[in-house]
This record gives sequence, structure tokens and C-alpha cells, in this order.
Amino acid sequence: MTKFKWLIMTVSISTGMLTWWLILPTKIIDVHYKSDIRSYYIIVKNLPFTDRRKIQWWENNKPHFKQLFHIPVDENGYAINFWIGKYRSDSGTAQDSDLLCFDDMQSKDNCIAKDNQPMTIWFSKYTDETIYLLNNWDNKYIKDNKSGAIRKLR
Repeated sequence: MTKFKWLIMTVSISTGMLTWWLILPTKIIDVHYKSDIRSYYIIVKNLPFTDRRKIQWWENNKPHFKQLFHIPVDENGYAINFWIGKYRSDSGTAQDSDLLCFDDMQSKDNCIAKDNQPMTIWFSKYTDETIYLLNNWDNKYIKDNKSGAIRKLR
């Protein structure tokens, strides 16, 4: 009977921790703009887990990005890259080639690892489509902004 109680307690605690992790709100850590490639880089924490929830989160929060961070989400086009990671310094070695560094930061720790990019969004006013590249570009969705229909390409 004692093993059964431990099993129930372990399953309950694990379920509670998983639920808590899944409902954490997304936190914007930092926003950067690289003018040479006209792209925004947003460092986040706790982005939604599923593809559907990531797209939904973006659609719900898009107006806030324009208001708070002056990202032109309704202009001719934009590219926004979301990254998860902690800042660290570039030591100048070949091992640092997997780092994305931001020149607009004064801190020595101004780089993040390139390997955790949960979402990239491209919008073109000319085609009136939004392209979502999710989970390090493994999954690709296209939204027809006229009809609102979203289709998965891969």
C-alpha cells in the first residue's frame, strides 16, 4: 500500500508542476532591431508550447508590440524573430559562431545561442500573407490575412 501512495503522490506533484509550467505567461525579456537586415529580435521566456497557441499568442498580442516596442506590425512588411535564451559574452573563439550578438547593448554579455528559436514571423503586405516558422523552422504555416485561413506546409 505504501508504494501505491508514493506513486499517487509522485503523479500528483508531476501533474501540478506540468500544469504550472504550461500556464506561465510569456515574458518579453528584450527587443532588438537589426537595421542592416530590417529584422526584429525578441528575447522571450515561456512562449506557448504548441504551434497553435504560439500563433494565437502572436495574433492576440500583435497590437501591444506596436504600442510598447514600436514594431510596425501593420506596415508594408516585417520580420520578427523570437528567441529563448540567456545573455552571455562572445569570447571570440570559433565556438562562438553559434551566438547571435546585439551591438545595441553596452553589456559584455550581449549574445544568445542561436539554437533556440521557437518562432519567426514574416509579413508581406503585397501578398497579404503572414508566414510562421516555428520550432527552429521545422514547422511552416501560412496565414491568408484576407480570409484568416491558416494552412500548414510542413
